[in-house]
Amino acid sequence: MLKDKGTAREVMLTLADVARLVKTYVDRRAAEHGMTRAQWGALTRIARCNGLMQAEVAEQMDLQPISLVPILDKLCDQGLIERRVHPEDRRAKLLFLTAKGQALLDTLAPLADDIANELFGEMKGDDIAILLKRLGQLKDNIKRASETTRPPVHVQGQ
Repeated sequence: MLKDKGTAREVMLTLADVARLVKTYVDRRAAEHGMTRAQWGALTRIARCNGLMQAEVAEQMDLQPISLVPILDKLCDQGLIERRVHPEDRRAKLLFLTAKGQALLDTLAPLADDIANELFGEMKGDDIAILLKRLGQLKDNIKRASETTRPPVHVQGQ
């Protein structure tokens, strides 16, 4: 049980603010290279694990699969990724980074480093590692809480 609920609430508000600011900032910086944050994020996830299904990428990005389709369509149209039919399920598509997609990610790598340096400023490597660990714990707690919490049931007429 939390001893200092006020501080925990302030952390939650600050995390929401930080997430919004990071999204806005990365969107602006990605636009300098003709990308969106979502496109860049999809490319990065596909590069980490070629052969992911579209639904897996959507889950990693916390998007509905239908919301990811236009992002993937654009990446395909640009020749950055390719969709391949799943060998066991014709309806499922597997995503693979193309050489052009890898070249773009290689070009964007210094931008990612610049963004990290700007956002983390004077934080030391150990501080960043601890922050990553704690955020991972928080993320796990949120997932666990989401699995056990059910949405409210709406009664007709209310």
